[in-house]
Amino acid sequence: MTRATAALLAAGVVGALSACGGAPAERADSASAEVREIRLSADPILTVGVVGGDPDHELFDVRGAVRLTDGRTVVANRGTHDLRYYDENGRHLRTVGREGEGPGEFDDVRYMTAIRGDSVITYDYGTRRASWFDASGDFVRSVGIDVSSGTVRMFGQTADAQPSRALARFDGTLVVQPAPPIWLARQSPPGPGIHRAELNLFELDSAGALVQTLGPFQANEWFVTPEGRGNGRLGGPRFLVAAGRETMVIGSGVEYSFAVAAADGTVDSVSFAWPREPFTEAYRQRRVRHVYEFFGQQESWRELYDAMPKPDSLLAYVRLVAEGDERVWLGLDEEAETWIQAEPREWLVADQTGRLLGRVTMPDGLDVMHIGHGVVTGVVTDELDVEQVRAYRILNGS
Repeated sequence: MTRATAALLAAGVVGALSACGGAPAERADSASAEVREIRLSADPILTVGVVGGDPDHELFDVRGAVRLTDGRTVVANRGTHDLRYYDENGRHLRTVGREGEGPGEFDDVRYMTAIRGDSVITYDYGTRRASWFDASGDFVRSVGIDVSSGTVRMFGQTADAQPSRALARFDGTLVVQPAPPIWLARQSPPGPGIHRAELNLFELDSAGALVQTLGPFQANEWFVTPEGRGNGRLGGPRFLVAAGRETMVIGSGVEYSFAVAAADGTVDSVSFAWPREPFTEAYRQRRVRHVYEFFGQQESWRELYDAMPKPDSLLAYVRLVAEGDERVWLGLDEEAETWIQAEPREWLVADQTGRLLGRVTMPDGLDVMHIGHGVVTGVVTDELDVEQVRAYRILNGS
C-alpha cells in the first residue's frame, strides 16, 4: 500500500491519547518525495528457524527476538519455555530456561528485551515475574510483579491494576503495562455506547516496589449494546507502549501522535501530519464476516459487530517500536484480508520531538520485535505455521 506525505510539524496535545476523530485525509502521492525512503537489505542478514530439522532451530510461538551489541540474537521461544542464543551467522550457541516456576524457568514468557551490558530481561505472564539474565545467558535473579496498589478505570469504575506485561528501560527499570479491566462490565454492567479505558503505567524499583505512576492515558474502547452485550470496538484505538533507553513511548493510533514519558515522570506530547486511509464499508463487512466465521457462525456476534459505529478512517498506526531514545517507528494501519490484523508493511519513522525522518517498507509478514544496532529483527510465519526469526540491515537510516 502506498501512503503519501503532507506537511509535518511538531504540535502540542496528543490526539492519540485524547479522543477519536478526523475524517481521512486525501492521498497526495505526488508529495511522497518530501519524506526520505529508508531502505532495508533485500535479503535477511540472519535467518533462524526450520521445520523437521535441528530442534535448536525449531521455533514455536516466538515472543521476543533481540539483537545484542556483539551481533548475537536472543529468541524467547514461548512454545518450549526457553531463551535461545544464536551468533551473528545463526549458529546456535546455547539454550537457557525450561518449563517450570523455579529460578530461571518459564511458565508463559510474553516479553523479552536487552538492557545495558547485553543482559536480558523477560516477563512471565503465568508467574507474574520478571527475570534477569547476564550477557552470557546465565540466570541472575527474578522479582514478582504486583501493581495492585495502583488503579485503572473503565466503564466509570475504578479497579486494582493487574499486569499485562512488564517492559524494561535500558538501565533495567521495570515499567508495568496493565490490562484493560473489561471484567468490570460483568461486575456492574455499563450503559450502552462506546466506553474507553483509562490506564496508567507503573514504574517499579529493582525489588518490585512501586516508585511512581505515569498517566493516566486513554486506551482501548469497548462497545456495549442496549441489551448489555459488548466487545472491543472494531477499528478502535489501541494501548501501545514501547520502552526506550530512558523513556517510554505511549500511543493509541487514533492520530499520528504519541507521548514520551521521561524517567523523572514528565510527559511530552508530540504529533505530525500524514494522510489517513478510509475505513470502508466493504472492509467493515469483511471484518464482521471473519468474526462471524471465527466464532462458529453465531448470529449474535454478527449482530453485535453490525451494531458498532464505524470509524471514519483506519487507525493511524497499529504498531509502535522505540529505537532507543532516538527514533520511534510506527507501523501503519491498512486493510487486512483476514480478521486477524496482518503485520503492517508500511512504517513511518520519527524522532521523539515528532519530526518525521522517513518511511519504510518492511518485508512481507515480518512481525517486528526489535530495532537497534542498525538492524530490524522480527518473526515471519509461513502458510504451514513455520516460524523464522529474520534480521534485516538498515541501509540508509542513520
